[in-house]
Amino acid sequence: MWVDESANGEPERSDDPFQWVNDFVQRTQQSGSFAYDEPTLSRIADRWQRIADRCQEGRQAAYPMTTVTGPGLDPASITMAAKVNDSGRAYLQSLTSVQRYCQAQADHCRKALGTYIENEHDNASWVKKFTPFPDEQRQGGIL
Repeated sequence: MWVDESANGEPERSDDPFQWVNDFVQRTQQSGSFAYDEPTLSRIADRWQRIADRCQEGRQAAYPMTTVTGPGLDPASITMAAKVNDSGRAYLQSLTSVQRYCQAQADHCRKALGTYIENEHDNASWVKKFTPFPDEQRQGGIL
């Protein structure tokens, strides 16, 4: 839960389920840089993917909200059905935007994870070139 101070100094609280995203972005922007290890980056990618998947499920569930018919043929029924359908389409569009954004973030994290793993492998290979293996005998001196 995010706690911030309002103009009068009182703490404000948010029960937003995506608040961790806002907290993450704010901490990143405040610190100027960030670094993650492999398990953390993997967990972040998984969290983005779960949100994207839930948005996709929500889109499927929201589709009926775009095909509502009024109970009658009178102008009030037709107008109300049109408003409900407009609202359903706006909701569907919102879910689509959030789903695309979250999927893109998950993809970026996975790409970064792949780059991280590749760099770690390259660095380990490079270090092994210049480091004697444990079974080699050292003759003394500086290595």
